[in-house]
Amino acid sequence: MLAHTDLVKVSTDDLQLIYGGAEEHVITHIMRLGPQAVVVTRGADGSDLHTSTGQRITIPATGKDVVSTIGAGDAVVASIVADVLGDPARPFSRFTALAGSNWTAHLNRAMNAAAMVCGQLGGQIPATVFRSHRSHAAPAACRARRDNAHG
Repeated sequence: MLAHTDLVKVSTDDLQLIYGGAEEHVITHIMRLGPQAVVVTRGADGSDLHTSTGQRITIPATGKDVVSTIGAGDAVVASIVADVLGDPARPFSRFTALAGSNWTAHLNRAMNAAAMVCGQLGGQIPATVFRSHRSHAAPAACRARRDNAHG
């Protein structure tokens, strides 16, 4: 399955539970199977992104007031996917040439999205904040389809 995957997100807890640790070895193994990027979330310690070109980016966590961590990892993935698909220079249908992406910006926004989720009970972001972030990140064609579908 990883041979057909462009982006993998794992947490340090995932790595410990599934692989028993050995983080660098596991990330190298995952990358050899085909993904172009692996994001490792580290809770209060932020996240790292590893690319198939050997780039490694570390971004600190941005949230201070953690109410719940439910949904934080989902927010990271959703933010990165919205950013990559929202980039007009990228094809909409597939993550291609991710090595050229502005990973630092993507990961910073992902950490901000996770912080918003962690500041709320049960992983819910206030609708006004969600709509603002979503409309900024979504490509115009997606916004049009979404708006037409919802009346």
